[in-house]
Amino acid sequence: MEWHRSAEAHINRNDEELETKSWEPYYGSKLIRDRARDLSNIIGFGDEARAAHDLGLIWGANGNIVPTLAWCILDIISRPDLLSQVRGELSSIAKDHQTGDLEKLMPSLLSNLLLQSIYCEELRLRNSSTFQRSPISSNFKLGPWKFPKDGRIIASIWHAGRDKSIWNEGVNGEHDVESFWPERFILYPNDPYSGPRKPSFSKKPSEKITESRLATDTVSGSWIPFGGGQNVCPGRFYAKQQAIGSMAMFLSKFDIELIDNKSPEPDLSSFSWGVLPPKGKYPARLRRRPRQDGE
Repeated sequence: MEWHRSAEAHINRNDEELETKSWEPYYGSKLIRDRARDLSNIIGFGDEARAAHDLGLIWGANGNIVPTLAWCILDIISRPDLLSQVRGELSSIAKDHQTGDLEKLMPSLLSNLLLQSIYCEELRLRNSSTFQRSPISSNFKLGPWKFPKDGRIIASIWHAGRDKSIWNEGVNGEHDVESFWPERFILYPNDPYSGPRKPSFSKKPSEKITESRLATDTVSGSWIPFGGGQNVCPGRFYAKQQAIGSMAMFLSKFDIELIDNKSPEPDLSSFSWGVLPPKGKYPARLRRRPRQDGE
């Protein structure tokens, strides 16, 4: 509540230039500033209600992205070959944009296949969310099941991401659905065993492509980390930018050495509440990396 009062005391809502500013030091982004204005115009929505709404926003913005980023970093740094590969990708992007301008870097980071695949794989493997739907018509049929009008249908993202009849586990099953495979979501030309979809179940098993691509579309009904339909997560694009941008920053700027060589495991006590955090603590040494050419 004090924050809102302080921010309003320092800005002039009648200033036409304020609308053109994407950021200022009191509210921060224009999104938050406009949100505060809109909430204050709701009759009966007082200071305490707005403060509670702020808490929900903070939780929603960080509740899943923080453990997702933790998994990305843990799974990369615990695999030296993958770490080297990721840093090679980051170095190549940095050399193409030597000004270091974040606005110019982000499109290249967000379109990088390896970084995207790692992010998608963590959401497949670590997300325990469930979501509910209710049929609006009688005798609604979903597969072999029928549901009455206004009945409750609960879908588990965790189990959808582990369906062995859908997900590609490699030629000889070397990439089990319970394991982290950084390139699971990359479809390579001339490799019928690549991509997230089990080859024998693909609608287009002989699909020919000339360039590697990210292939979430082939598992659209099973890779559902953001839900779906009209209630699909509105922050999914921001979450991707936050995760990949933060991953790039940490891994390019710091050497991270895990003190204990234990394999990270998910904390199942938080099951069904979103992306599961790693269980326990993972002490590490963090050192600033020497500046690399092109950075």
